[in-house]
Amino acid sequence: MRRLSTPDTNVSRISVEQRLDGIPLLQILEGLERLHGLVLVTDAQERVRWMSRDMRALCGGREPIGQRFAEWVRPESGAPALASLCAKAVRGETPSPAQIELCHHNEAGGSVEASAFRMDAGSEDDPYVVIVARPTRAGAAVADANAIEVGAILDDAPDAVIATDLEGYITYANRATSDILGVDTSELLDRPIALFLPTVSGFARLIARDAFTRFVNEDLHLKHRDGSELCLSLSTRIVRGSSGQARGTVSFLRDVTARKCMEEALERKNRELEQYVHTVSHDLRSPLVSLLGFSRLLRTDYQERLDDTGLHFLDRVEQAGRTMEILIQDLLELSRIGQPGERRTMVDPRSILLQLRAELKPRLDEQGVNLVLPANPPLVFSNRTRLYQVFSNLLGNALDHMGPCSNPRLRIEIAEEPERYHIVVSDNGKGVAYANRERIFEIFKSLGARADGRRSTGVGLAIVKKIAETHRGTAWVDGEEGHGARFHVTLSKS
Repeated sequence: MRRLSTPDTNVSRISVEQRLDGIPLLQILEGLERLHGLVLVTDAQERVRWMSRDMRALCGGREPIGQRFAEWVRPESGAPALASLCAKAVRGETPSPAQIELCHHNEAGGSVEASAFRMDAGSEDDPYVVIVARPTRAGAAVADANAIEVGAILDDAPDAVIATDLEGYITYANRATSDILGVDTSELLDRPIALFLPTVSGFARLIARDAFTRFVNEDLHLKHRDGSELCLSLSTRIVRGSSGQARGTVSFLRDVTARKCMEEALERKNRELEQYVHTVSHDLRSPLVSLLGFSRLLRTDYQERLDDTGLHFLDRVEQAGRTMEILIQDLLELSRIGQPGERRTMVDPRSILLQLRAELKPRLDEQGVNLVLPANPPLVFSNRTRLYQVFSNLLGNALDHMGPCSNPRLRIEIAEEPERYHIVVSDNGKGVAYANRERIFEIFKSLGARADGRRSTGVGLAIVKKIAETHRGTAWVDGEEGHGARFHVTLSKS
């Protein structure tokens, strides 16, 4: 009877503290287990560090930690193949599958086809080797007529297409897949998909989230064999038969590297522009303070020497200075929105709206506007200052531009939806022409004069839109022209 050697007590099982790319290693391995079933992890000396439930059952159900996996392999038929498989994986190669006959004690455990890859979650000198296996199939695989028909359609598709069976093994890959992965299609077929994932930045996140076993959309970064880095958009769908039973998955990979580079360049430009606006706004405040200070001195000390024309000019200077002061403050606020460090909590919008009603009371009374507030609005996950700015700018915009009407009214509604909060500020004024509904949210775009005759800075609605976007929401306006406007803002709950 063949006896198993004594386990190496210096070798411990994988602990909950161990992580790969910030994700618990055990969570990643459990994802691999769901993907492939028969999975085990060894160190460079082939000592078992972790084993899936199905693999443990195949090896006799014994506690394997610390023992060499070769103890479960027939020495004359499987040990050399296993040693070669692990050695190549440790060197970072992608070895061909090996046929290994398992055993426990002197009983046959079955023959498996094993593949392996290196996982750099252990020490630099002692990396982990992940072995993925499946029972050896008798005879040659029979070609699926449906796969052949689909392949004829997808072989020349510009996006990479990969189909897997229920065991996570690749059953189809088109030519674009070979181009993206830098691997010939013949090297992909009938291989576990996890074998090709360590070249992907974010591999751990993909496996932990079961990205290849369920409906999912992800962006991932992949290192091509030529050393270049690609950004790919991954979309996975479950394939079901006519009876509704899952038969595997199909994954679509689109190269979005150029698009991502453009987005990153645009984000850099936006950050630079925001920093520029912030700096310039600060720099403009000093001469503006001097201008307004000297205009006050002129009015105080020299008012009697100025005729009506001189006083009119002085009024215009002060009015322009105050407008500039408001514009600079708005630009500063616009540049601050979305900066790191903004803390979000559950905010009661009712308290903000009551505060705004008190602040706007003189204007509301002057224009005869009835402001209707929600009686019991839901709490909103946001920053109190930003939520105040949303309501303040929307109410201010309505008072400025709703125009004359009988029984003027402003109504605020706040609804809690499954994934977001939906804010609506509506009025019964002149409305917004369809051609201008997107334009008014652009910075410095304002339609006509305000109710007091002055021109708006054109920043208020741009602030509202940016706050919505930093909350993963959006802002828009609708309503029939001549019959009021309804301004909508959505804020994501996440």
